[in-house]
Amino acid sequence: MAGKIDYSVLAIPKVKPQGPSWKKQQGSIPAARPREDRPKPGGRKPKGPTAKARAKKRTATMAVAATDRQRVFERQQHTCFAVGVSKVCRRRVQDPHELVPVGAGGKRVSRNRVGLCRPCHDAAQGKVGGNVLIFDWVGKADGQPPNADQLGNVTVKWIG
Repeated sequence: MAGKIDYSVLAIPKVKPQGPSWKKQQGSIPAARPREDRPKPGGRKPKGPTAKARAKKRTATMAVAATDRQRVFERQQHTCFAVGVSKVCRRRVQDPHELVPVGAGGKRVSRNRVGLCRPCHDAAQGKVGGNVLIFDWVGKADGQPPNADQLGNVTVKWIG
């Protein structure tokens, strides 16, 4: 055999760990400081409402919408608004439908809502073969908002 083997070549060099936890142990990264609720003197104050205020407002809005939803259902005695007109009606109210969509400036209030069963609601939204349930109300041509709270003010037509 040709001599001795140099095992020092095969030795793995020791490397210091470079991760953030090692640096924190060494003191080069300061420990996380607790957040203060108040801004520092001279610091900027956040614009608009805080997250807590927005959540409180959203909760209040949802509570009003839920009671209004129940008001719509009770006004119609839990019967679908399109009974006798719709070809897919199941008769039991499940969804409130906004006559003027919220995206188009409508509000989630009882005078802008009618109660529909799920198949009629899908037909009114155009999910099944386009908009086949069309709603009309007194003053629609003049640009007046609907008032479903008044009996006979809103009518429904089946197209298709």
